[in-house]
Amino acid sequence: MKQHIYAYLMQKAQSMHSPIGSLLRRVAGIVESAKRRACYDMELNGEAWLIHQLAGLNIGCVFDVGAHDGAWTHLCKQTLPDASLFLFEPLPHLNAKLLARFGKEKKVHVSDFGLSDVGGIEQFFSVSERPTRSSLVRMNNQGDVDSMRVRFETGDEFCRNAHIERIDFLKIDTEGAENRVLAGFEQMLRAEKIHMIQFEYGQVNIETHFLLKDFYGMLVPLGFKIGKLEPNGVRFASYSYDQEDFLGPNYIAIHQSREDVARKVAAPSKYHRDYSQGNDAEFTS
Repeated sequence: MKQHIYAYLMQKAQSMHSPIGSLLRRVAGIVESAKRRACYDMELNGEAWLIHQLAGLNIGCVFDVGAHDGAWTHLCKQTLPDASLFLFEPLPHLNAKLLARFGKEKKVHVSDFGLSDVGGIEQFFSVSERPTRSSLVRMNNQGDVDSMRVRFETGDEFCRNAHIERIDFLKIDTEGAENRVLAGFEQMLRAEKIHMIQFEYGQVNIETHFLLKDFYGMLVPLGFKIGKLEPNGVRFASYSYDQEDFLGPNYIAIHQSREDVARKVAAPSKYHRDYSQGNDAEFTS
């Protein structure tokens, strides 16, 4: 509906040679520009909203893969006080900050390595000016980049060693290595032991060649429904080519076993069939 209104206003703006028409064109330009900016502010892009929606929904185990400075974990700790939180951050200076911030918290566990599809030592690119952009993937526009060797484990290996039987919420913010992190959880995913996933999708996927279509292809056959996280909810939808806009920032995948979570976080008036109908359940957008 909003798209039809926007298109109508654009049409009118182009046909009106008057101050009103000029104003409409300026407004349309601002709207279009805003649509093409990915917002990474948790309070504005739906991330904080999502965490608050999970309160009271039996979220007992949360993974923060790419924990950075711990802001996301801090909000989870405040909102989901009964949850055990597992943080993964391979950059030494960021890991030190996490330990200083959460080291005395009994329910927060900080690991000084990353998660990937294989265990061992790998080359990691640290962006000094913007450490949150550090990644296994090197982008052409990252600026000054330091290369270092850091340790990784697979998610399956970590869960075996830590005796973790299920993950209620797996948040992945690894600047383009999200698909590799997911691949490292292959056994947990196939055993239906991961119930909810938040992953980033954006311009870095141009570099990795792992498209939104590939996330759908990986997760939907395993019983997940996927939607874009918006400020007021998750816009669940079947995959379509026009979603490949590389704008991001976050998508949510929820397993069919957690219908309670899906209903709670779905964007208004969009979730219209439940998971009891199987993988053919549709979502409108």
